[in-house]
Amino acid sequence: MWLSLYSFQAHAIGHYLGDPRTDEAPITAYARALGYEHGELLRVLKEIASGHEDPNYDERHGLAIRRLFSKFGVNYDEAENGEYIGALKRMYAGLPESGRTLFPNWQQASA
Repeated sequence: MWLSLYSFQAHAIGHYLGDPRTDEAPITAYARALGYEHGELLRVLKEIASGHEDPNYDERHGLAIRRLFSKFGVNYDEAENGEYIGALKRMYAGLPESGRTLFPNWQQASA
């Protein structure tokens, strides 16, 4: 569940904050939203996957999450659970079909 939520949030950050282009992978828009070059983000994620910590990545991702929820009218640090759920549903609904098909189990949650 948490990996799915994290993956969804990364995809939503890329879609809503990363100025996605139709000819690129979603992770490229996610990298742009976090202020990374695509290759630089891949290097950072590889290091994290092998057990290293990267406070800079954590900070950038955390700020992007707050900006994303703010875009949907939710203060991430002060919101109630229902507000989070409502924002996630609106995020999901606003994704293009190609993005929604990546998260098929979210369809039931967004109904």
